[in-house]
Amino acid sequence: MLGLTVKNPLTISLLKQIKEAYVAMKLKQYLLSKLAEQCAEVARIAMETQQAGFYESTQGSDFTNAERIHQELDNFTAIVELLNDAGLEYYLNHQDVETKKTEVAKYFDDWFDLGFDE
Repeated sequence: MLGLTVKNPLTISLLKQIKEAYVAMKLKQYLLSKLAEQCAEVARIAMETQQAGFYESTQGSDFTNAERIHQELDNFTAIVELLNDAGLEYYLNHQDVETKKTEVAKYFDDWFDLGFDE
């Protein structure tokens, strides 16, 4: 390390801990960037699907938009699992999921009503 010779066992131990912490932080930073990238991919295919529909295929693709959404969500899940391995400790909170579903349904009703003012 930096061309230094370290003989003190406590110093060696401390340097190893620092290196492990540095590598762990780099891994977390990398995985967080991959999570953001994957979110962008999910958003992109969602917008394409909104315009073209679930069962259309993008030019040059052998997959429908629905299949592409499945692939991107699987990729997202893989990144979440890697983040869990790195210490995120995410778990699915079913109560929060149900709360979000209710919220989305409410806002859909509000949104739908906005489009038909007479």
